Amino acid sequence: MMSNNIQSEYSMKTILFTFLAIVTSAWYLALSATAFPPDSALPWIIRQEGMYLTGLLSIALMSLTMLLSARPLWLEKPLGGLDRIYRLHKWSGILAVSFGAGHWLLKLSSDIIKPLIGSAGRLPKIKYEGLLEVLRKLGNDMGEWALYAALAMLVITLWRRFPYHLWRHLHRVMPVLYLMLAFHAAMLAPPTYWTQPVGALMAVFFVIGVIASIISLAGMIGRRRQVNATVVAVNRVGDVTEITCQLDEQWQAHRPGQFAFITFDWIEGAHPFTIASADRGERTITFFIKALGDFTNKLAQRVKTGQMVRIEGPYGRFQLASNKSDRRQIWVAGGIGVTPFLAWLESLQTRTEVTREA
Repeated sequence: MMSNNIQSEYSMKTILFTFLAIVTSAWYLALSATAFPPDSALPWIIRQEGMYLTGLLSIALMSLTMLLSARPLWLEKPLGGLDRIYRLHKWSGILAVSFGAGHWLLKLSSDIIKPLIGSAGRLPKIKYEGLLEVLRKLGNDMGEWALYAALAMLVITLWRRFPYHLWRHLHRVMPVLYLMLAFHAAMLAPPTYWTQPVGALMAVFFVIGVIASIISLAGMIGRRRQVNATVVAVNRVGDVTEITCQLDEQWQAHRPGQFAFITFDWIEGAHPFTIASADRGERTITFFIKALGDFTNKLAQRVKTGQMVRIEGPYGRFQLASNKSDRRQIWVAGGIGVTPFLAWLESLQTRTEVTREA
């Protein structure tokens, strides 16, 4: 499992570095085609182009974050499962807000540059008139306030003690913040960008991000994979709660090693748990849930037999069958991490052709 995690981190870094390199290359092409006034001072040029680059990287990463938050099934195979998609989602979001903060700091740097070298050599502002000027001012204000909110959301996200059910409701405003930041980027981007590759790249980012934001705001994320289920058994052994559910006919057969999101009540929202049982065609699944916080610690008392729950899935590609059959393997797990292995062992009882030497 350790080598799998290392490979996952390597792939995630490769994706992010490649993504950033593409966006930076598009910015560099635009920079190469820019003719600055002969009397321009280098500090002012660095400030302006730094603002353009950090702003472009921020909105590009934010668009990627919005795409990944929509749980696109077509990305599960190339990225190695929804768990890796969410890991990429997390770090792309952190980088997006970080570049946004850098963009904001560069904007404020005029108060430092001006006392040092004066206003001489400062790049002239682009003149706009009428409705376009009004929209640009609106975009500037919206971007600033959206960035403040995004920075606050980042702090809350990294603060592990912040209650999940509150964070979940606050996180719902992220699509709105994205739309505000996208409007800011579209309004304040240099006009010359729209005739160059960087403009085409930005347009693609905007389309992807706006569509993902609409899907999120409409509550459509994962809807096609959501089914109703009835709790048929609840048992507590030590600090682990075993919950077995009977699903309705719309449930898709799951494979060992996959997980699903369970909603016990709408206030708490959905939580992901590994499916600890194999699919026997009876539309029943079992979860072993360890008490790791307030919610999971009281789960055995809150969940009752006969209760209706909402289950979304299955997701994930942590599967025994996907491994190469010509290689011997040693898998090590401990604690609650044995849940996918329990599903694997149960499935092997009826699939002797894939039984491995233990």
